[in-house]
Amino acid sequence: MSRLALVCAGLMLAVNVLSSIGCCEQEKKDLAAMTENHNKMSVAKTNMENQFIAAKKDLLNATAERDGLQAENTSLKAQLANKPPEGPKPLGPDEGTTGWSPHAAGVQRSLEGDVLFSSGQAALTAAGKKELDKIAADLKGKFAGKTVLIYGHTDNDPIKRTKNLWQDNLDLSANRAMAVSRYLIGQGVAADRIETIGMGEHHPLDKANKSKNRRVEIVVIK
Repeated sequence: MSRLALVCAGLMLAVNVLSSIGCCEQEKKDLAAMTENHNKMSVAKTNMENQFIAAKKDLLNATAERDGLQAENTSLKAQLANKPPEGPKPLGPDEGTTGWSPHAAGVQRSLEGDVLFSSGQAALTAAGKKELDKIAADLKGKFAGKTVLIYGHTDNDPIKRTKNLWQDNLDLSANRAMAVSRYLIGQGVAADRIETIGMGEHHPLDKANKSKNRRVEIVVIK
């Protein structure tokens, strides 16, 4: 073979080798691109699967909550169906109940202590008993079955003249409230409806007018 032919053959071989190398590099690039694509799709698929699982959990929770509400609703309906009829409700002064005024818990009457009792005493006066007779009639009639709270109040003058009877104003107020309770019970008001509380001088109505602070409050609970 001539020297020229050898040179040409060498050049051809070099071209083939270079072409072959170029082809492999392109394939590598294509393969890398496909691998990257595949990885992205795998990540997207994983995200979608996680979202599906979360949505499924939310649906299960919502279904459980709905079932719980339905059960509660059914229970409330059953309770309402079996609820006994309510007793008579207390009436306000605008509904024909003379002397009673609205109270946060129902209605109330406030009776002056000076009408119910002599000074420093816990024995009811004749005038006080007449007032309580009217109240007893209301408690047995319009307010039948309702809970009754009886609060005794005094002014802030210390106990002096009747110190042998009462330890302090709290003691006096409690005994006055109990006197009212016992009288109402004697007039036919059920004892288990009545709660008696002594307040002493700690809840005055009018600091300038002590007579208003000496009182017995009767509250009927709705």
